[in-house]
Amino acid sequence: RQHAIKRMCAVLTIQSFVRRWNAERNLEIAVWSAIQIQAAFRGWFARDSLEDNHYCATQIQRITRGYLATMHVFEDLYSITIVQSVVRRFLTINKAVDRLSSIIAIQAWYRGIRAREAAEDRFYSAIAIQSTWRRYMCQMTYQ
Repeated sequence: RQHAIKRMCAVLTIQSFVRRWNAERNLEIAVWSAIQIQAAFRGWFARDSLEDNHYCATQIQRITRGYLATMHVFEDLYSITIVQSVVRRFLTINKAVDRLSSIIAIQAWYRGIRAREAAEDRFYSAIAIQSTWRRYMCQMTYQ
């Protein structure tokens, strides 16, 4: 059971690292795309006017920062979800183990009672057989 738990934790850890790597790679692509868009806008606005250039660059930075902040929140939520999943699984397994041990204890107690009752029934049956046999033997020897 411990081995299975360790294997499951290892699988979850590997999945977490792979997903994080994919997210970082996608983030780098998104940042690179944002930089390319910024470069195009800056070139166009540099020819237009300095005030328009400043305004548009500010808007691009605002959108990029918002996107990056949103991606960071989603990554944090994903990490929190993974931790919650692992903890809930651990708690559920512990609860199942406790219940199973209680079930086994109740079964052992009940089987003990049944075994004692069966032994008592056999004991009284043996007494009845012995009594009948002795009576029969007495009748046979008396006549």
